[in-house]
Amino acid sequence: MQPEILTAHGAVHRQTEKKWNELIRIIVKQDDKEISLKKEYDKNDMDGLSWGVAEVKQQAFDHTKPLVITCSTEEKGALTLKAIVYAVKYE
Repeated sequence: MQPEILTAHGAVHRQTEKKWNELIRIIVKQDDKEISLKKEYDKNDMDGLSWGVAEVKQQAFDHTKPLVITCSTEEKGALTLKAIVYAVKYE
């Protein structure tokens, strides 16, 4: 999943001081139990764009049951948190 923070007008919110996991919190649960996430991109890019990426290993959850993904931010002001979820199949 790749969340990003947008302003009230839809523009990308820029943040230069904090790592993304201090701005964006990603939680994945199944059956009310939190699933471990792999986070390799714990930083802001060169332009200060606030974004993050987390991966859930396929072995970490039951594929027959739904996952609940929650994204939140501590940022203040009128912002929109946009999340994109990808299903990746490794062969």
